[in-house]
Amino acid sequence: MPNIDYRKKRYIELRSAALHRGWGFLFKDFQEFNEFLDKNNYDDSARIVRIDRSKPFSADNCKVAWQTVWPYEENYKDMANRLGMSVTCLRKCVHSGDDPEKYKKKKQRIKGVKLSKDELYSRYASMRHYAKMGNFKLGWENFIEFKEWSLLHGYKKGLFLVRKDIESDYTRENCFWYKKCRYNTKRGRRTKHVE
Repeated sequence: MPNIDYRKKRYIELRSAALHRGWGFLFKDFQEFNEFLDKNNYDDSARIVRIDRSKPFSADNCKVAWQTVWPYEENYKDMANRLGMSVTCLRKCVHSGDDPEKYKKKKQRIKGVKLSKDELYSRYASMRHYAKMGNFKLGWENFIEFKEWSLLHGYKKGLFLVRKDIESDYTRENCFWYKKCRYNTKRGRRTKHVE
């Protein structure tokens, strides 16, 4: 026997969230919503998601999705500590169907999750990401070249890579290391002139 009170609560929460965020909600009333849930074998561990996120909540555009059950007896926090990886990384690994034990053996990156503890490499990876997103060119072939240039040009822990001309590429001539507190950016524009 379905829990009607819980379903009414879910109906009210879903309708108010959809209307508040501008997603749209095309279920006429609770009766239609309840019939949709019965038709799709809904239970309390499931959630309602839209098939096409550009369209509103309706019987044609919604499906019932069950949360993934944790497949291991060991707690996910304990398992993450034992394997030496973050909880987020472990969850992504399990959700994608990979075996987390292989990470311990091979020490490989899992599905694009950044695992490096080297701050300079994190800066390099961020620079590559922003360059790709903004269609900018890179002046370094690889991380080794970038590291050599950075160490020769005043890199210290806590500094940020800054472009002199924010419309130009990431090149040796256009980039330098600077403190964040003295170099503020807002919406991609410099608020203080830096020599």
